[in-house]
Amino acid sequence: MKFKLPGMKENLKSINRREFIGTTGAVAAGLTILPGSFIKSPGKEDKWWEKEPLRIVELEEGYEFGEKADLLKGLGANMEHLVRFIETSPGTSFLDVHNLYGGKKVYFDSLIDYLKEAHKREIKVVIYYNVHAIEHTYARQHPDWQQIKDDGKPIETVYTIDSSFCINSPWREEVFQTVRKLASYEIDGVFYDGPIFFSNTCYCESCRKLFKGKYLKEIPPKTGLSSRRDSADWKDIIEFQSDSIARFLRDSNKIIKEINPQILLYMNGNTIAPSWPTGRDNRKIIKETDILGAEGGFLYGELTEPVYKPGAVAKLLETQADGKPTVVFDAAKQGPWTFSTLPPGEISILYSQTITHQANVWLAICDTPHFHEKEMDVIRKYNRFIKENPDPFFRTESLAKIALVWPQKTGNYYTGSSVPLTDFTKEISVAKAGNLGEEFYGFYDGLSRGHFTFDVLDEEAINKDLNKFDLIISPNAACLGKVEAGKIREFVNNGGNIISTIFMRPHMA
Repeated sequence: MKFKLPGMKENLKSINRREFIGTTGAVAAGLTILPGSFIKSPGKEDKWWEKEPLRIVELEEGYEFGEKADLLKGLGANMEHLVRFIETSPGTSFLDVHNLYGGKKVYFDSLIDYLKEAHKREIKVVIYYNVHAIEHTYARQHPDWQQIKDDGKPIETVYTIDSSFCINSPWREEVFQTVRKLASYEIDGVFYDGPIFFSNTCYCESCRKLFKGKYLKEIPPKTGLSSRRDSADWKDIIEFQSDSIARFLRDSNKIIKEINPQILLYMNGNTIAPSWPTGRDNRKIIKETDILGAEGGFLYGELTEPVYKPGAVAKLLETQADGKPTVVFDAAKQGPWTFSTLPPGEISILYSQTITHQANVWLAICDTPHFHEKEMDVIRKYNRFIKENPDPFFRTESLAKIALVWPQKTGNYYTGSSVPLTDFTKEISVAKAGNLGEEFYGFYDGLSRGHFTFDVLDEEAINKDLNKFDLIISPNAACLGKVEAGKIREFVNNGGNIISTIFMRPHMA
């Protein structure tokens, strides 16, 4: 696809080349940086996670403490998610799934020993804390903590066999008690896997009470409203659930930082997808946490997802993080086959797109590394290159003159917006014309194949200064607010160019 762009500045293709030669992963022949493309932002008092690119590796198999730390060091990691720490929530069944091959587990009484081994090798240890999947037998002991579907029944089909607790319920105090204890150790951070709501939850008594207290009405059913999204009830429930997650994060971070300001907190955020099924609003999440991360590099099923997914998510996260670090979660597996391992070329694509577009890399290895030496060599090579050449991947600013819009409001309010398959959501297809995701990635593909450099903006970014751009591309942004529409109108009146696939009439303020 080629665009004829009247009025564009000359040499558009030559600026902001945040990429290696061969953008989708041509690392095998050696990595080459294009010069003159990196701008450092002003310095300030840094936390440890702001001082260098993060090379995060997660090993989901069990090893002796020293052996595991050596493996991580050998793979070039400077940070890990400790998934074998099993005393976060008593009913977290996710960790038991990865105990098939044995190995030493980390409890509170052995955490000090493990931290010593990791820190000796200059590896930061961030505790993995699952706050979305609870073993059903434990959940049934606390029915008032469970997330309740809009049919009045508790959810017990998470990963087929699990339940989930609600962050508005008294369960939050159990989480906070564990976080206080964790923060008293020399850990480097806490990572929440979740929290989330589900497409048909939550109608527990705690949510009902909080919602009625705020909106002076009963909480409406998500499933009933999802096909008619122009009502105030739909907007209210989306805002209520995203605000609930933000409040949970704010309270968590306050507890942690009061004990040790150098302990990182972040969570598994939203990708390029509607946020209504889970309640994860990245703009609200980043205000309460230290890093913005999302599963841009998780591949599913028949690999029908766009090859650009990791880079696209990285671009969006950079926009939404407002200067804070970002992480793309890349998994060296193909879901749902957890213990499969992607071939070297696929792992290379995940790495190269992530770092090309300015995000830190989190790479999960689900199988035993010793069985996959060629794949591990790719990981070592990338991490070594990042370590030896940190500047291109750290605190740079985009000079792109083209912006591609990911209209998040359209994802939530437009009935032609489908929901992709993720670890948190089932695929929800739509029959209506104008599929938002397909249109977005269609433009993304055309821009990438044409070697145009571009940013990905959401609506909040549209509300800011657009003068740096010469062109804004808006795929099916059917639900822009009055402010956003006004900003784009002003942009065009000032000589800017726009490509849009729909007449952008204001939908919501």
